[in-house]
Amino acid sequence: MGTEEIGSMFEKKEYTTYQYVSLFPNGSISKNYKVVSEIWATDKNYVIQKAYFPNGGFIRFKDFIFELPYDSLKFNEEVRITDDNGTVWKIMLLNEKPNQNLINSLIK
Repeated sequence: MGTEEIGSMFEKKEYTTYQYVSLFPNGSISKNYKVVSEIWATDKNYVIQKAYFPNGGFIRFKDFIFELPYDSLKFNEEVRITDDNGTVWKIMLLNEKPNQNLINSLIK
């Protein structure tokens, strides 16, 4: 029981959702990509699993060994995460959800 909304008072203990994030390439201060991401939520910790680019490409973060709560995404705060190819990204969770049609088009 509960909602699948990040940060909600009535949030489920564990679920997967889609949320916008800003991805900053390592070393970049201003260049970033606003992309849809797949987020695994557990006990109010938010772990990025995948980020989808508008051109159909994506980045996986599944092999990264997360140390919760340190690697948990946070609204409007940058967290450094390494993708499955070894590239380091600064990732900031945005308080904006993509619409369901966009999610369906990305995850097909």
